[in-house]
Amino acid sequence: MNTAVKTEKDFFVEILQKQIDWDKFNRLREEYPDWATTKHVHKYLNIAEWYPVSLKHALMLDLDKTKKPLKILDIGSGAGYFLFICRNLGHNVTGLDLPPEKEHFEPMFTFYKRMFEVLNLPKRVYYEIKRLTPLPKNLFDAKFDVITSIYGLF
Repeated sequence: MNTAVKTEKDFFVEILQKQIDWDKFNRLREEYPDWATTKHVHKYLNIAEWYPVSLKHALMLDLDKTKKPLKILDIGSGAGYFLFICRNLGHNVTGLDLPPEKEHFEPMFTFYKRMFEVLNLPKRVYYEIKRLTPLPKNLFDAKFDVITSIYGLF
């Protein structure tokens, strides 16, 4: 009989294995064969590196200890790993990124959109944040309990 106690990390690894669309994930890896050695956007296919980092951020914010689901907005959500962790902690998540019509962002937009599909993430809102300009009130359908921007570049 196995009496080993599962650690928090074991719990999240189990979640990871069940929640990701592995067929889509592996197809993405085939499209970007240099994913393990690149510094480009498809470096996010290195799940062994980015999943633990995102888990660490969520745990640092005590998002695993809340008594009720929180509404979380991540500005610059990119590939979506942080939101993936938060959603699997029971929270309602939304990503905010630059609009896809920004021509030089199109390759990133396409990749990030596909990563959201792989991670089965709900929605992403597109808006260009401008200095000293509040976000439009009609941009979101709810207020947020937590707003993060972990790797956002402004």
